[in-house]
Amino acid sequence: MNSVSVVMPSFNSIRTIEACLASIREQEYGGRVEIVAADGGSTDGTLNILKKYNCKIINERTGNPEKAKAVALRYAQGKLILLIASDNVLSTKDWLSKMVEGLEKEPAAVGAYPRRYAYRKSDTSLNRYFALMGANDPVAWFMGKADRQSYLGNENQKTKLVKFNPQNMPTLGDNGMLVWRDKLMKARVDEKNFSHIDVFYDLVSLGMDKFVVVNNEIIHDSGESFIKFLGKRYKYMRSLYVKQIKMRRYQWVRNYRDAARIGLFIIYSFSVVGPLLTAVNGFRRKPDLAWFWHPVMSAAMVIIYGCALIL
Repeated sequence: MNSVSVVMPSFNSIRTIEACLASIREQEYGGRVEIVAADGGSTDGTLNILKKYNCKIINERTGNPEKAKAVALRYAQGKLILLIASDNVLSTKDWLSKMVEGLEKEPAAVGAYPRRYAYRKSDTSLNRYFALMGANDPVAWFMGKADRQSYLGNENQKTKLVKFNPQNMPTLGDNGMLVWRDKLMKARVDEKNFSHIDVFYDLVSLGMDKFVVVNNEIIHDSGESFIKFLGKRYKYMRSLYVKQIKMRRYQWVRNYRDAARIGLFIIYSFSVVGPLLTAVNGFRRKPDLAWFWHPVMSAAMVIIYGCALIL
């Protein structure tokens, strides 16, 4: 069976990292699995947990989780690379086997990713909202660029092959993306240019545009409060987009259609009625009051992203 390198950044991740690593080591997969963690100088016990689960620890000081992945990738030896975050948990013991099987059955595919974020009633209401929407950003959902299927969509339970182009690809590349190492290395994966979305944009632009959506789920335990989430999104927009816009290959607004969608999202968000109807529709499909984060989150994203672009 093909060997797998799990590549992940870590920094003071004590709250989530043990559950993440335990779920990897519990996988019933016959091939070799290594975990390569690029740690940014943790001081909270994260390093002890990494050692406990026999991880290959790479010390890095980039101060950027995306660049950290590029550092870890240099040390990865598996034929397959699994890109995850320290707050991801593999939802079942056959998770990796299902992902590898789905990818191996499609020789034309460059990578595979799980269909949904796992929905758990025990999660915080904010985490449940993200899982229900298929993204932690309502802008991505509204523009059709969410990286997972929303519960608002049709219940397609099948593993399937999809094809993207540079104009329609979603925000691929993290939270459980499995990719052939030799194909991944054809993208711009050096420390200066690594961003998971940009890397997969590179591959799609090179014609490596087919991916397998596996009937699988991954847990994303962000554990964030609403205020912390807003601060994180502001920082993301400022540091990874506004300040690096000339370096980014994947652009949210690529044409007049995208610009129009952004304008419509602003109107949609402040109308209140639109997001409220979306929440009601979601509640009818899968009853959970977490849907009603949507009107609040939509308006908040307009304000946060607007401040990040202007200030």
